[in-house]
Amino acid sequence: MGKVSRFINRTLAAVGLRKVKNSGIVPGSDSFRILKEWIESPLKANASLDWDLRTKLYSLRLRARALALNNPIVRQYLQLLEQNVVGPTGMRLQAQVRNNDGNLNTTINDKIEVAWDDFWRNPWADGRMSGVQGEQLLLRTMAVDGEAFVRLIRSSKYRYGLKLQMIDPDLVDHQLNQPRGANGENEIRLGIEVDEYGAPAAYWCWSSVPQDINLTVPRQRIRIPAEEILHLYDPERSGQTRGITWLNSVMLPLSILDGYVEATLLAARTAACSIPMFRHTDASLYSVDAGSQPPQFNVELNPGGGLTLPPGLEMQQFDPSKPTTGFAEFTKATKRWISSGLNVSYNALANDLEGVNYSSMRSGLLIERDSWQALQQMFIDRFKRPVHEWFIRAALLSPDLVLDSRDPRKFLAARFTPRGWKWIDPLKEVNAAVIAIENGLGSRTNYLGEQGDDFEDICEELVDEKRIADENGLSFIGAAVTALDVRKQTQEEETGDNQPGDAPTDTNTAQALHLARRRS
Repeated sequence: MGKVSRFINRTLAAVGLRKVKNSGIVPGSDSFRILKEWIESPLKANASLDWDLRTKLYSLRLRARALALNNPIVRQYLQLLEQNVVGPTGMRLQAQVRNNDGNLNTTINDKIEVAWDDFWRNPWADGRMSGVQGEQLLLRTMAVDGEAFVRLIRSSKYRYGLKLQMIDPDLVDHQLNQPRGANGENEIRLGIEVDEYGAPAAYWCWSSVPQDINLTVPRQRIRIPAEEILHLYDPERSGQTRGITWLNSVMLPLSILDGYVEATLLAARTAACSIPMFRHTDASLYSVDAGSQPPQFNVELNPGGGLTLPPGLEMQQFDPSKPTTGFAEFTKATKRWISSGLNVSYNALANDLEGVNYSSMRSGLLIERDSWQALQQMFIDRFKRPVHEWFIRAALLSPDLVLDSRDPRKFLAARFTPRGWKWIDPLKEVNAAVIAIENGLGSRTNYLGEQGDDFEDICEELVDEKRIADENGLSFIGAAVTALDVRKQTQEEETGDNQPGDAPTDTNTAQALHLARRRS
C-alpha cells in the first residue's frame, strides 16, 4: 500500500496537485481505490507480456470472474458469445473421407458421423455436460479467464477409448518460472514448459486449487505432456505464453459506469427523501434547563396543507441536487465504449433497438457477424479439429468404430459446420441467393452454410419428404421466383408503382402480394 500511495503522490504532483494526504484521500478508502484504478492501468505493456502477466494474471482473472457473476452487461456479452459462436446445437461434423476416384465414401462417412454423435453426447470425464454444453463453457472460460485447458484421457474403460477433462486455469501454476538449463533443460514460463522455439513441451499443474472444499492433503505439482493438453487462448503478442481475459479493455469503463449509476441513484433517493428542516432563532422563548438543548418539534406534512410554525422557529428547505438530465446520454455513450471494447454491436449488448431501421440493423449485423465467424473458425481450428483427430486415433483402436483400415490418417478429412443466422428480411435474401446461384456466382452449399444448414442433409430430407408424400398421395408444388420477378419488384418499390387500392404493408407482405398478382 505504501508503494501505491507514493506512486499516486508522484502522479498527482506531476499534474500540479498536492499530495494525497493534503487532499483528504485516505489510503484504503473508496476514493483512494477509485483514484488508483484511474491512474494504474491493468497492463503496462512496457515489457514482455509474460512479465506483466507474472504478477497480474491472477488478479485480472479474479476481477473478470466477479464481473461475469455480477455485472449484467458482461453477462449479456457472454450470452451473446455462446449463442452466436457455439449456438444451441453446436458445430456439426461432416466427415469428408473420399475413395480413390475422388468421390465421397458415404458408407465410411456415415459410420464416422454416427460414432462422433454418440461420443459427443457425453465426451467429458466427469459426465456432467454434453458436448455442446462443454463447448459453451469452454468459450465462456476463454472470455472470462483468458484461456481454457482441455486434457485428453485415454482408457479402455471408456467407449471409443477416450474422454475429455477441463482443467481450471488456476491449476496451471503461473508462478512457476525457470530459465533454460545449461544441460538443455527446457525453460518454464508461467507454468508452461517450452522448448527452444517456444513450443509447449509440458504443463505443470497443481493437484487442486488453493481454496477447495475437503482439502486435506498438501497440493502437488503434476507434469502433463503437451500431447495431452489443448491450450485455448487468443494471443495478443508474439511469444505470449498465457491468455489475457477478454474483459481487460472494458474493466475501466465498466467501473466508471457502475460508479456513475451508483452516484445518480444516491442523488435520486436523497432527493426523493427531501424534507423541511427547522432552525431555532430565539431559544429564550422556550423554558429549558441550563445546558440542555431546545425542545424538538414533530410536524406532520400533508399534500396541499398549510403549516404553522411555533414562535422562534424558522423553516429551511433541504433540497439536494436532482439527478443530472444527461444520465441517458452518458450511460449510452459509455455502453458504446464498452461494446467497442468487446467487439459487439451496441444495440445487441444494451438491448436497445430505439431508432434502428432495416438498413442500419443489417449493416451492424454484417459487421458483428464477421467477428462471430472469426471466433467460430478459431474455435474449430484450435479445439474441434484436434479433438476430432484424438477421437479418430482412439476410436480405431477400440471395437466401437470398425473401418477398413487402422491408419487414422485416412479418416481425418472433415468439415465442421457452425451455426448460421437468419436474415432480417428473408425473402430479399433468398431471392438474391437464387439469382446468384442461377448465374454461377454462388453455390447452394455456401448459401446453406451461412444459414447453419448442410446441403447434403437438406437433400436427404427432401428425398425422405418426397417418399412420404408419394406414399400418402400428396403433391407439393411451389411457384418459383425468377430473377425477372425480383427485378420488377425492386423497380416498383423504388418508383412507388403500386396497384390502386393497395393498403400499406410491410416489405414481405408487399412482395408476396405482387408475386401472387403476377401468377394469377
